[in-house]
Amino acid sequence: MSKQTIETLKANRMFGGLSDAELTEVAGLFAVKSYEDGDHIFLEGEPSTSLCLVSTGRVKIVKHTEEGKDVILEIIAPPEIFGGVAVLDGRAYPASAQAMEKCTVVSLSRQEFLGLMDRFHVLAVEASIYFGDRLRNAYDMLRSISVERVERRIASLLLRFGERIGTRKGEETVMELGLTMQEIAEMVGTTVETTIRSMNKFRKEGLLEYSRGQVRIFPALRERFTSEP
Repeated sequence: MSKQTIETLKANRMFGGLSDAELTEVAGLFAVKSYEDGDHIFLEGEPSTSLCLVSTGRVKIVKHTEEGKDVILEIIAPPEIFGGVAVLDGRAYPASAQAMEKCTVVSLSRQEFLGLMDRFHVLAVEASIYFGDRLRNAYDMLRSISVERVERRIASLLLRFGERIGTRKGEETVMELGLTMQEIAEMVGTTVETTIRSMNKFRKEGLLEYSRGQVRIFPALRERFTSEP
């Protein structure tokens, strides 16, 4: 086991409720593997053999469409879990996981994970809350695409990523989003032209700045899109 694995588990909501001694024991069950930018951690349709946590770097969850396109569903940053829902229900991975940059992933076999939930009540409780939140977030995203106007969908996506992978600098949030306009458009269900137009509008109105993948979110963006009905 490594100190890095212990720190990753301690920072994660699901495992953070374990005692130091329990964390040390549980960390010994995890495998550690490094990936280069573009490497696949697992592929859509493969058996769900492992629960994974990002320890360093970032991972994107990608869905392959019938038209042959890859659509990014989510970006996972430390110390978040991915592949967990499939592991819990024993089905194949519904999407692929791919490194966005050099990263380290710690993983636990499905059998070990289910055994730990039987053994540690706090872990079982946190797992149910965690996976419930993930499913609720997925539902909220689908509802947003169905009923909300495009500018609000883009703003919501940026604000959500800002909370998860951004760094607070005073009242601003700065993040290396690492997504193209096409990828943002696909994530919110619109065209790249509309996405570019909306982002330019946000910039002109002083809601954000963006350049070469870096996005700087100003408080006005949240104020605008959390106050609107």
